[in-house]
Amino acid sequence: MPVHIIFRSGGLVVSMLMGWLIMRRRYTLTQVFSVLLVTFGVVLTTFSASVPKKKASASSHDAALHSYITGIAILTLALVFSGFLGIVQDKTYSHYGNYTKPTNSSAPPNGAFRPKTSETSKTETKDDRPDTWQESMFYLHFLSLPIFILVRHDIATQAQALLSSPALHLSLPFRLPASPLPHTPTSLYLQTSSPLPPPAPPLQTLTLTLPSALPALFLNTLTQLLCVAGVNRLTTRVTSLTVTLILVVRKAVSLVLSVMLFKQEASWGMLWAGACLVFAGTVGYSMGGKSKSKGQSEEKDKAE
Repeated sequence: MPVHIIFRSGGLVVSMLMGWLIMRRRYTLTQVFSVLLVTFGVVLTTFSASVPKKKASASSHDAALHSYITGIAILTLALVFSGFLGIVQDKTYSHYGNYTKPTNSSAPPNGAFRPKTSETSKTETKDDRPDTWQESMFYLHFLSLPIFILVRHDIATQAQALLSSPALHLSLPFRLPASPLPHTPTSLYLQTSSPLPPPAPPLQTLTLTLPSALPALFLNTLTQLLCVAGVNRLTTRVTSLTVTLILVVRKAVSLVLSVMLFKQEASWGMLWAGACLVFAGTVGYSMGGKSKSKGQSEEKDKAE
């Protein structure tokens, strides 16, 4: 797990290199230094939370080394493809535009009143097109579904493990609906006195029994949906390098929180040093981007 986190944090450097080589983008020295700071900070944070493992035998070491090298090669290829995907998304959004539904397309400018005519009623049709980030999120996930055929046996094994988890009993209190029939009194005294309201139905309890792993899976899926939707919305507004930086910072924050909440064994000096480097690199990257935009605007003013 630490190696996986370290390699995924290396996506910052890969995205910057591919943006420089393919898109011919220029980055300031502050941005380059900030990216290296964030990457080194995530590496420190990951090493601080890693627990040393026991030494294995010589026979198992050779098999583990082969699997380790295979995993490193797959992670490296995934980093390159992820950086290339960010470049393709940037070029796609810049070429075809970033469509977002207008809040009120039929409202005239300056609040002026525009009477509806037959021509305007024909042109004012309901816009059912999805936003660009929604369309991108759909195709990215829909087109990748056939690849899960390769790991269908693993998915079936994991589903069986989820269903065989310890049972969880949930008690849901509810009240039965009142009877539609009128309430009939049982004595002469009640017939002559003021009518009493019908008695409230008793409180019932519905007990649901389900595997304990399913609620956690549902919450994980819901939070993952919110995260993926936010990332896809973000890709339409900033560059791929900025999106990668935000994801790496989120990963470092989640790692620090997991160590603090679950009280894992960690080197607290390395942990907080890595967190400070991530914070400093994030601030430096944002400041470097502002200075770059100011310089470009000044060059445009001089050219005009």
